[in-house]
Amino acid sequence: MFTFNIDLSTITKSINDLFNIDKRIAYNDVGILMLNAITTQFEQEGAYFNNGNTWEQLAPATIRERKRLDFYPIHILRRRAGDAGLLGSIHFSVTDYGIEVGTNLFYAKFLQEGTKYMPARPFFPSSDIPQILMDDIASVISSIFFN
Repeated sequence: MFTFNIDLSTITKSINDLFNIDKRIAYNDVGILMLNAITTQFEQEGAYFNNGNTWEQLAPATIRERKRLDFYPIHILRRRAGDAGLLGSIHFSVTDYGIEVGTNLFYAKFLQEGTKYMPARPFFPSSDIPQILMDDIASVISSIFFN
């Protein structure tokens, strides 16, 4: 399984000290937000988590093969339609300290990090979570605690 974790314990402990609210509700909402952000990352072909810079284009041989198999439109990391494949395999679970987002597909790590023969096409945030997403997370958490 290939995963990344979002540790929200510091912020929620501070808020939880002020309000007696189940933090797992907030974590679940953040998980849904993360799945939506990852879907956006796929739709924007890498631009969402990468300051507007998209993933490297597919190799000409890959494009020829997709055309031969009649996979249209041709999208990077989305050969199949709908929720099949990598995007459909991404899920989250709530933990005591935040959420864990992951996929059980063995090849996900190679797509995220790249290989000697293929460029990285990160579909998870590769380092820090982008500020736009942090703002959304803060908004979700504050709406739960201050509604």
